[in-house]
Amino acid sequence: MAKTKSNAIGNTLGRAREMVTYISGFVGYAPPRNEESVAEMQKLLEEITNVNAGESAAYTRMHESISNRVDLFSGSNGSVLHLLVRIRGAVESQYGKKSSEAESIAMLMRKITTYKHKKESKQADATPAEPITAPLETSVSHSRSTRSFSSLYKIFLDMLSTVKEFGNYKPGNPELEIPQLETQAGVIEASINAVATATQNLQVMRSRQRGLYDDLTERVRRIKAYVKAQYGSGSDEFKMIKGIRV
Repeated sequence: MAKTKSNAIGNTLGRAREMVTYISGFVGYAPPRNEESVAEMQKLLEEITNVNAGESAAYTRMHESISNRVDLFSGSNGSVLHLLVRIRGAVESQYGKKSSEAESIAMLMRKITTYKHKKESKQADATPAEPITAPLETSVSHSRSTRSFSSLYKIFLDMLSTVKEFGNYKPGNPELEIPQLETQAGVIEASINAVATATQNLQVMRSRQRGLYDDLTERVRRIKAYVKAQYGSGSDEFKMIKGIRV
């Protein structure tokens, strides 16, 4: 879908450039507004080209941040899901499966049933980021995904706080010790914030992009109206541009 949208954007710019090429050769072309002049139209197309490149880069950064977040939560042996299971095992081993400590951890683990990770989560998260689609903030899948990761992170923090209260928690594995878990919590929080920042940056870039394309559409409409009035509806000049759609 991203490729299709990218092609559509390229076609729109191509048609707009075609119109500018035509009007630059019209004898006596002098629209009433400076915005429809050849020079200003060229500036607008250049600005759109730069913004499109920025939108593409912002989309890539968002996709990468989403992939990193998914990996941190459910990827390797050091992911959040794996750490929670390993912490439970360490607590049961140290205190006993029927101990109050183990039951405290079990209660937190039961909350994980509300978090349903799928292998296609990366693609589902990426869907709202297709260029020139519905605004990200209106995407139900993106919103639900964000809540799921935040909920799982809270469970992780709650479990970390719980084992701290045990006082003598000694898992044996350095990866499950409190200092290392606190470090990992910082890494996870950073990944969540990175997605939020990337999402906001992409929204800003797309808002600017949509504004420029709206401006382009309006300018093209005005150019057609001017050329029709200036040269006549049956003129070669008007025939050259009347069928151009942007």
